Amino acid sequence: MPTSSQLFVQEFEQITGYPPFHWQVRLYEEHFSQAHLPETLDLPTGLGKTSVMVIWYLALKHHGKIPRRLVYVVDRRAVVDQATTEAETLRDHLQTSPHHEGDLKISTLRGQHLDNRQWLECPSEPAIIVGTVDMIGSRLLFSGYGVSRKMRPYHAGLLGVDTLLVLDEAHLVPAFESLLTSLVHQTHRFGPKRAEDQQLLPPLHVLALSATGRNTSKDPAKIFTLSSHDQADAVVRTRLRAVKHLELIQLTAKADLIAHLAQQAMDLAQLSQGFSRILVYCHSRKDAVKVRALIDKLCRQAKRKAASQLLSGGRRVLERTQLAQWLQDYGFASASNPADAGDTAAFLVATSAGEVGVDLDAHHMVCDLVSWERMIQRLGRVNRRGRHRSLIKVILTSAPKHPQDYARWLKPFQHLPPQHSPTEQSFIASQRSHLDTLESSTPPAAERRRHCNASLEALLKLKARGQNEPALALVLTQATSEAPLHPPLSRAMVDALSMTSLDEHSARPQNIEPWLRGWQDNPQPQTTVLWRKFLPLPAVQPTELSPEDTAVFFKKARPHLAEKLELEVPEVVDWLFKRAKQKNILAAFVAAGSTEPATSAAADPMLLHQPVCLILSPVMELRMTITLHELLHQSKSFLKSFKNRLKQELVRSYLIVDQRFGGLSTAGILDAKAHHLPPVIDAAEDKDASDHASAAADFPERVFRIREVSHLGEQQDPQWHESYQFELEKNSEGEALRWLIIEKSGTAGMTEDDRAMADRPQELAEHQAWTMAKAQAIAQTLNLPPAYVRLLTIAARLHDEGKRHPLWQDTFHAPQDGRVYAKTAGPVHPTRLDGYRHEFGSLSYVTTDDEFTRLEVAHQDLVLHLVAAHHGQARPVISVRNGLAPPSMLATAKLDVARRFAVLQHQWGPWGLAWWESLLRAADQQASRDNDTRPAQAA
Repeated sequence: MPTSSQLFVQEFEQITGYPPFHWQVRLYEEHFSQAHLPETLDLPTGLGKTSVMVIWYLALKHHGKIPRRLVYVVDRRAVVDQATTEAETLRDHLQTSPHHEGDLKISTLRGQHLDNRQWLECPSEPAIIVGTVDMIGSRLLFSGYGVSRKMRPYHAGLLGVDTLLVLDEAHLVPAFESLLTSLVHQTHRFGPKRAEDQQLLPPLHVLALSATGRNTSKDPAKIFTLSSHDQADAVVRTRLRAVKHLELIQLTAKADLIAHLAQQAMDLAQLSQGFSRILVYCHSRKDAVKVRALIDKLCRQAKRKAASQLLSGGRRVLERTQLAQWLQDYGFASASNPADAGDTAAFLVATSAGEVGVDLDAHHMVCDLVSWERMIQRLGRVNRRGRHRSLIKVILTSAPKHPQDYARWLKPFQHLPPQHSPTEQSFIASQRSHLDTLESSTPPAAERRRHCNASLEALLKLKARGQNEPALALVLTQATSEAPLHPPLSRAMVDALSMTSLDEHSARPQNIEPWLRGWQDNPQPQTTVLWRKFLPLPAVQPTELSPEDTAVFFKKARPHLAEKLELEVPEVVDWLFKRAKQKNILAAFVAAGSTEPATSAAADPMLLHQPVCLILSPVMELRMTITLHELLHQSKSFLKSFKNRLKQELVRSYLIVDQRFGGLSTAGILDAKAHHLPPVIDAAEDKDASDHASAAADFPERVFRIREVSHLGEQQDPQWHESYQFELEKNSEGEALRWLIIEKSGTAGMTEDDRAMADRPQELAEHQAWTMAKAQAIAQTLNLPPAYVRLLTIAARLHDEGKRHPLWQDTFHAPQDGRVYAKTAGPVHPTRLDGYRHEFGSLSYVTTDDEFTRLEVAHQDLVLHLVAAHHGQARPVISVRNGLAPPSMLATAKLDVARRFAVLQHQWGPWGLAWWESLLRAADQQASRDNDTRPAQAA
């Protein structure tokens, strides 16, 4: 019988393909298997910190005392798929293992993977969620970006309870780490009030990962670091001692930093006889674009076989995620095995987006100077596995923008050891001689150089010295960028945020960014741009845009992660006006919609007044339309006012751009001169239309498409089902002639309201019986006490009783056969409901149920709230229109709904109550999915 440690080593190697490091075994034995998790994991980069997923899962499998959900948070938005790949490797192994039962749910809230919502399916099953600080943090604070108000408590409840939140590179987001620390340590403020309730609720635990040593934990016992035994591991020792010879090069005052970065990168590429990977870091995206262009030019002039890519923010997610394949092809992804590329030089030009969240491994690097913690991250992206001998050049300018910061950032390099071992010195001397013959820009005599050892081992020793030498500790602290100030997390603010069924709340902040990232110096508001082929514009009067239809249209065809481009508002406003002024912009609109050539703006002057862009709020409410006429207006006073309004309305909004407007480069960057039609997600595949034929390939995980039809009931792909009809054109009698049909793929992307429609109509009694069984299974797996299992099953058994109302049956077109249905085939006419909520209608049935009346009062309140809130309402209000009682009784019942919310929120805390709601909502959705998988004829 193998010991626990031996079993861990065996299973770890089976999953990952390599044996664990000693530190990984120790982390499992001393912490995870004992359910005594550290608060900080302080390890150098390149030692496999993402393996914490495997360690978590094996501890959960064998000991079961740690959280069921692992949320892995990566700060940078450019590439988050490394963590997803780690999770998928784990899942793939489990699926082929004969000893594994169940399924590990994996969802990515950023990157090339659309949120598949698997993590929402079952609160009692293991799940890994990967996302950015913004995506996870906003959901945790009941404000999920791109998440409807109805779904926000569902997301918050599953993130704030029974979760291990792993915050990678925590030093980058001290404000968010502070917020998480408040949630963990201030349970008296944010959690249940009673001790017995605290024991009942599975806790949230936070594990901060950092390679820079900026730890916020005050208790050293809660910080996990490498021991001397850990460092003696052969592979770890190789990586710690990987040769990274660093040169500081001081340029003259008139030197061009852009030119030097590009030239030095070219010189480094000449060092290798064969294939070489050169990483170039720039402080700004603007500089990075210029450096890449200059490198390409130098390679053409030198007739050097080369490839280059840009890794930065300010690119559409689709094009950013396509970069991952390029990194694999050219070996920058450290786990990749690139094909033999001969003497090709591959240049990756990156901004801070490439400093963290992506496992890069380059032969050599050149960069400008940034703060100390960022330099540590950059250094960790070179010779990551210790397979090479690398040279790193840090270019210093004589006239930095912030001289004071520049001087203190430079100081730690003065304390790094100046040389390597004799063998390495020989290597460095030979490379130095080779470089001197290559460099032709600035003569070496005119430069001041300092050589030092920048290996991980040298950095660790420097950090260790700083713990014993106050003067050095001060140098390292001063060289590290200051953490931004941030507001404290208060219970009053969280309560306001959690009241998601209120349109407005005076205590609800309009922007939660300060709690996630702190107060920034001169912050620029952000907006999200995306291109679409189909807009809900009536064909005859396109200027008469209906706000109601627009909201419904884009709620059914919600923005997809891959199509989003997040930018600062001023940049977008500037681009709009520049793009509108391009020659033949109006002719491009006509040409895109017609087979006839259009050569002048006079082809259809009405297009000037037709909206070419829509500004929508995060919940898809129409804020503003934009026309070419407005963008091309000649009046200076009008333009000034119009620009100011644009800047206000674009903040934290969606800018939906007509595909024909263009203005997006093939690299996914705003470019006012780009005239091609950008790939869009909403176009159905059309083999005869080359500009849209790649929609499926470009967006393989899209969950909706839009088709324009002139006859309803046209032949449809069985993989797609109709979700919404927009009447595009009507005749003089008001009869519809053309429609835009929004279709969804299978059950993907379906909302809870969508699930009321099904190919297989289902009777109410059957659906509620199925939901009750699901709720009971969830509760028992969570080991809830019998009393709570009972109340949850009662809520599940009665949750949809309000669908008995004739108004609901008529609205959802239920079969007229004398039976009561919970699921129908539609079509649905939502306006007929006129405000009726079936959840509220269910309450009167619950209160008269015999089993319910035998519950204690506190449990009765929880049952009633779960029923009222199972579609995201009752937080704290719900519509009571068209009920089956006199108005005075309805008003009292509405107040009771709000009262129950307040009482239960006080008892369980904001996240605790939301977690209880998630149990019933998950059971309801599981029952609906089961019905979706049944053949229609089985009804």
